[in-house]
Amino acid sequence: MSSADEPDIKLELSRDAMRATLHIPAGASLALEGDALCIAVLHDRGVSLSASVEACISELVELHRKNPDEVHEMVVAEGREPIPGHPERLELSQLNDNDVQESDDGAVSYYECSALPTVAAGDELGKLIPATDGEDGVNVLGETIPARRGKSLGLHTDESIEIRPDGFIIARRPGILEHVGSTLRVTNTLTIATDIDFNTGNIRFDGDVTIHKVVKDCFIIEATGSIHVHGAVQAATIKAGVDANLEGGVAGRDKAVIEVGRDLCTRYIEKAQVTVARNLEVLHEIVCADILVQGKFIADRCSIVGANVHVCGRCQVDTIGGERASQTHVTVGRLKGVNELQATGADLLPKIIAKRQTFESEYSEMKESVNSLTPAQAERMTELEFTLATLDGLTSKIKNGLGQLTGLLDEFTEIDLTVQSMVHAGVFITIGPWDAHITMDMKGPLRFTVDETGAPIVIDLISETSTPLENFARIEQQGAALDSTANAAG
Repeated sequence: MSSADEPDIKLELSRDAMRATLHIPAGASLALEGDALCIAVLHDRGVSLSASVEACISELVELHRKNPDEVHEMVVAEGREPIPGHPERLELSQLNDNDVQESDDGAVSYYECSALPTVAAGDELGKLIPATDGEDGVNVLGETIPARRGKSLGLHTDESIEIRPDGFIIARRPGILEHVGSTLRVTNTLTIATDIDFNTGNIRFDGDVTIHKVVKDCFIIEATGSIHVHGAVQAATIKAGVDANLEGGVAGRDKAVIEVGRDLCTRYIEKAQVTVARNLEVLHEIVCADILVQGKFIADRCSIVGANVHVCGRCQVDTIGGERASQTHVTVGRLKGVNELQATGADLLPKIIAKRQTFESEYSEMKESVNSLTPAQAERMTELEFTLATLDGLTSKIKNGLGQLTGLLDEFTEIDLTVQSMVHAGVFITIGPWDAHITMDMKGPLRFTVDETGAPIVIDLISETSTPLENFARIEQQGAALDSTANAAG
């Protein structure tokens, strides 16, 4: 067939070269070489040939041969679209469930149900699934179409997170998992914007805790760091390893327990049991509470009414007692437990010394007639030697112990109580070893301490005159045996 007689076979390529459409016009005469003619057209345009392409050409030519008076067209070649890669993705583990916990007797504890995603060091937090490259495509011309790689999350972490080569995410420290935007970390600061109630459960956290609202009755907050509560603390338990700032005060209803490893600052304390390992600051008042402060208590505007307050160091308040208040007792300059142990040792020492003197007299008499002792007397003398040696050892240990206790008291106690406004009649004040029941109202500013002889005195801070405390109170000395045994202990 000459070129003039060749049918007008046309090939149409899509703009993206992903489709090749073959057109055979009506009336075209295709001899046996029709397939070859079509293949030649594709070849001239650079279309890649394959078995599937050739099969489509054969099908199209056969259709035209059956119906030569019609126009025939067919997509004889199609490219393969590229398959984009999967994006990087983060799969976090379910860190906590909300199962109801039961006690040993089967009772349900809804207080222990917490929805907070707390973690421990070494916990597996999830997995970072890497992005994939995808699969390249190809057009009908055999040209490669590059696939787009999966998008990275751009995850940001800090030293609290370890991402292992296999993608597993491990907590490097205890705390709470925080996932904000593209940042993932374990923070040792827990902030709760709501009340502490059944929606949060009890809080036990290795770090610092901030509560923006109220801690409700019977709930517990324990933290190895500091605790900051903006609202009130009701009949709840607060245990801080470091400091505590209870801005809304403590309304304990005789059930609140506050334990602070360092300093406590609060607005007021009412009907609560409080232990502070270092210093206490109260802005307004302490009412019907039991307070132990192992450091200082400096609160110039604070009144103490109907409470038992024990301060090892210096104490400075506004008012003690009230006109119709229940019993108020303030102790200053005593190390709880140590003074009592010192008194016990001081009481025991003279008894041991007196007992030794009795045995010493008996032993001395036997020693004078040692050559004429009967066998029974000689055995008794040996027993006395052993007893005297035992008592000497015990006496030495008690003396050393009393010396160490005195050193502790000198280091950690300070006999110094300052009252700015008023000490009401009827209150009890313990100044070091002295118990004083105040018998009349005393207007401040006053300082309660001891003089160079150890006797309790009151200093008027305006006139700077000192007066024996016994002029205002009934006085009794605790551990009176201390002075009588001082020389023996030395």
